[in-house]
Amino acid sequence: MKASWRDVYPKVSSIPKGKRITPDIDLLEIQKYKQPPLIIGHELKLIRKTDPYGPFYGGLGQALGYFRHGVDQAYLVLGCFNMPSERMDEIQTTIKAVIDFFKQAGLNLLEYMLVPMYKGNLTFRLVLLTLDENSKFSVSSHKEAEHRRGCLLRGEFEWGKRWLRNQEKRTAEALKRESTQSSESP
Repeated sequence: MKASWRDVYPKVSSIPKGKRITPDIDLLEIQKYKQPPLIIGHELKLIRKTDPYGPFYGGLGQALGYFRHGVDQAYLVLGCFNMPSERMDEIQTTIKAVIDFFKQAGLNLLEYMLVPMYKGNLTFRLVLLTLDENSKFSVSSHKEAEHRRGCLLRGEFEWGKRWLRNQEKRTAEALKRESTQSSESP
């Protein structure tokens, strides 16, 4: 999906084309206007009331895995909806403590990560792990990651075009239903 200053691709599953990756990248952003270009992998996780920490730990592991795929930075984007404020505060405090522990223990890849948490209707954002926007993971000492980075920059990867078309279709249908319902209301 091309934009004027960056390219964004959902569901990247192969780098190069035909070579499956694990984990797949939920959302890939390539900022070509920067020199050198900046490649960001976004891992998206929804925090649930029943298991609030499972998605965090799973997402953290997946986001760390993105560096093998040639990304410069990884964002673990957490969302939380319909949860009491006190419970949300407890979850945020625990996740922040875990991140701080990993940083103090020397997990250096966290230097290239951002972990924002969105609550409610996406108007509130809390950053649990900050990122210096100039900090980039160096793939040059990792042959496989360096190769995949080159593939990403040349567009030699597979992403969820069908998934995107389905989402666009579902959105259009929902907007049409909403429009029809609002025009029928007195």
